[in-house]
Amino acid sequence: MNHVLFTKAITSLRVGAGQGLGVIDLPIARERATNWPVIPGSSVKGVLRDASRLEKSSEGRTKEDLADLDTKIAHIFGSTTDKDARAGCLEVSDQRIVLFPVRSISGTFAYLTCSLALARLRELYEAAKIEWMGPELRALNLTKLGNRCYVTKESKLKIGATVAFEDIDLDADTSQDEALAKLGAFLGKALDIETYRILERLAVVSDSDFTYFAETATEMSTKVTLNFETKTARGGMLRNEESVPPEAVFAGLALAKLIDPKEQAQTAEFVFSLQGRTLQFGSKASTGQGICKLTVVSK
Repeated sequence: MNHVLFTKAITSLRVGAGQGLGVIDLPIARERATNWPVIPGSSVKGVLRDASRLEKSSEGRTKEDLADLDTKIAHIFGSTTDKDARAGCLEVSDQRIVLFPVRSISGTFAYLTCSLALARLRELYEAAKIEWMGPELRALNLTKLGNRCYVTKESKLKIGATVAFEDIDLDADTSQDEALAKLGAFLGKALDIETYRILERLAVVSDSDFTYFAETATEMSTKVTLNFETKTARGGMLRNEESVPPEAVFAGLALAKLIDPKEQAQTAEFVFSLQGRTLQFGSKASTGQGICKLTVVSK
């Protein structure tokens, strides 16, 4: 069975990409072609496997129960043991950005998206053979926005006829209110949140503007590790860290490939169990970063 898996950041999210060469010492993972934030599929699968292992800590389980659970986890995620090295039934793709939150002078913040982000989301639905929202979004003229952005008539982002995101002013265009209303309802259902929360902050900008904000509107923080006795920074331990802001929304595929009908059913059951779960992604878990809510859309 095929599923589209959504990940919504509740707190700042830092899935790192190693040591940086520029001003940012510890940058986030980004796609090479678009330079947009991404959660690699390997990170997603690692988090999901770790979540499945938490079941083993439940009290009251017999040795037989734990052995069955180990076998089930091996079926879903694969095994690297010498006796039973095998691929798992679950295939997980990278989580691509769908909605990127940016500061707004009015309305606190905006959920930004663009033509390319929505087209790639549609591709995920089509790959999973799940019905897309219909022709309304295809009718939107998203490729020639220029200095405009689409918002709803009830948007909280408008200041007269303009919107102001970070240090950029754009003309507010409400001509596609009906299509955006359907898009907001579609995303609200997928994310299991109230539709109005999406609609009052939804803004569709050009691909180039979206890329600009995705590159420059991430969170930056300076961290230091102190010498315990002198309370001064240890050598090389003063660093700038980048993270994705809360409210960012990613989406990817979770596929239960047909190896064995029983294993496929176990995998599908596990994916369904992720609906509404809160899991931790990336680093900085002890400081509360990376808390994300998962939702699952199935055929």
